[in-house]
Amino acid sequence: MNPPPKLVFVYNADDGLFNAIAATAHRIFSPATYECSLCIYTYSVRGMHREWKHFLESLGCSLVFYYRQEFRTAYPQKDIRLPAVLVERGNGLELLIESDEIKACGNLAELILFTRRKVEWACPGLSTNRARPTGDGAERQLDCNISRTGVSHL
Repeated sequence: MNPPPKLVFVYNADDGLFNAIAATAHRIFSPATYECSLCIYTYSVRGMHREWKHFLESLGCSLVFYYRQEFRTAYPQKDIRLPAVLVERGNGLELLIESDEIKACGNLAELILFTRRKVEWACPGLSTNRARPTGDGAERQLDCNISRTGVSHL
């Protein structure tokens, strides 16, 4: 029996406090030239958008987040444009959502809809319609369920 699928979100951004501050300023003052549309849609100055957190919780699967350098170190054989969303199953890591597809969404609502459809297509047994939790307790629960590799300060 294969393990359940895991979604892998890869930001086209660098780790570290200075990089986080510079990225936030870039997203505010010049969002059209910022390299990571996944960051633009899912984060604000105050952190991850609540709607995105609730959506991720509704997916009901393991989630992993990487900065670009962490991803390149963990998966040097994967030469893909970032940002991207991948799915990891028993047979390896597969590209689920390409950089151009993320950018084409245009906003968070479209990204959520597009991601839900792609996950339903790629992982048919996965429930993507679970009730969405709300409130601070839900955010703490989400933080416990998501494997993080440093994106908490993006």
